[in-house]
Amino acid sequence: MTKIYTCLCNINSAYSSFAVSDNSLRLDCALKVGKGGVAIMWKRQYDNIVSRLPITSDRIIGIQVELSPSYFVYIIQSYLPNKKHTREKFAEYIETLNYLVDAYTDKGLVILMGDMNCHVNSTRVVKHLDGRDLCFGKFLESNKLTTVTTLWTIVGGWVYLPIA
Repeated sequence: MTKIYTCLCNINSAYSSFAVSDNSLRLDCALKVGKGGVAIMWKRQYDNIVSRLPITSDRIIGIQVELSPSYFVYIIQSYLPNKKHTREKFAEYIETLNYLVDAYTDKGLVILMGDMNCHVNSTRVVKHLDGRDLCFGKFLESNKLTTVTTLWTIVGGWVYLPIA
């Protein structure tokens, strides 16, 4: 059981949760910048239609939501490494995301969300894109994903959906 999952279980008993935390996270350490984890919570009344995806990662999780017997939504939540980590480590997580999007796209709607710790082109932001940004941009383009929300100015959260 992960550190974050243990904490989430105590928030509200009406909710189920799925969470992972960065393998190097220490809860007794004051400085947690660049560390942490991801979580998805849902009301327990939906436990019969929600199942965890078999993802082995300390920064990426996912659930399957069965909206009908033939319609599934796959929600993938991620917290990619910040710039203190190497670009190669970042690319490893992009490969995992690429595999997951590829594996579930034919089975239903894939929603990717989280803090990707990079920038993408936006009409609101004029910024020089570095190698990580370009790597993630190529991932979005190759998987035909588009940004739905960009809350980077507040918390760094992003939501990506398939291009219709």
